[in-house]
Amino acid sequence: MLRVAHNRAITFAARRGAAVDIADHEDALVASSGKNPELRFERAERGQRLLAAVRTLPLTHRQVMTMLLEGLAHREIAEVLGVTENVVAVRANRARAALKVLLEGEGS
Repeated sequence: MLRVAHNRAITFAARRGAAVDIADHEDALVASSGKNPELRFERAERGQRLLAAVRTLPLTHRQVMTMLLEGLAHREIAEVLGVTENVVAVRANRARAALKVLLEGEGS
């Protein structure tokens, strides 16, 4: 099904003869490539706010959230902490809820 849609899109573009002007999309290209200093600053600032908010969490939630941010799976976190995966999932959900409240409160 996806292959049919893909082929139809190619046929449509070929018949249309659409030439894409790169200059029209230069801003998006710069923003997505990471070369935009404003975008880099905003990302860094957001990261700093997240880190500060994570530091305010209770230790059990902070441990889980830190490991999640490092890319560990629930199973791996459970092994490290000596708890069940269900406990990790509950702590992660509570930590996310707390972070949401903290970060939304900052924006107001």
